[in-house]
Amino acid sequence: MIPAGMGLMMPASAPWQPIEFTFMFVMWVVMMIGMMTPSAAPMVLLYARVGRQAEMQGKPFANSNWFFGGYLLAWVVFALVATLARWAVQRASLLTPMMESASAIFDSALLIAAGLYQWTPLKHACLRQCQAPSSLGQARK
Repeated sequence: MIPAGMGLMMPASAPWQPIEFTFMFVMWVVMMIGMMTPSAAPMVLLYARVGRQAEMQGKPFANSNWFFGGYLLAWVVFALVATLARWAVQRASLLTPMMESASAIFDSALLIAAGLYQWTPLKHACLRQCQAPSSLGQARK
């Protein structure tokens, strides 16, 4: 007999069912929000403080709940993209049922793409924005 719940932990060799897609998506959502929210807390608190000061000056900002909600929405969308990517990789038979790579060519292409990204202007633009996000708003004034 299989102990209760062990069936969910067995490697899958069949295409995903809707419940499996849902479990994978929920796993990604919980993981992304759990890991990324603590690092966003200082920015959300700063936004709330600036919003309160702006409201006192008669120039109200959007509520900080909207700001935080947009942040969470971005990670939920990322979780959906990650789930869809995982589903596509499995459908293309690039993973074994144990979630190990089944294609050295795919692994190599992914590694090369990640390495090439390191020299792109996109990477440097993203890093500049992440390191000084407020400078973009000042440049527009």
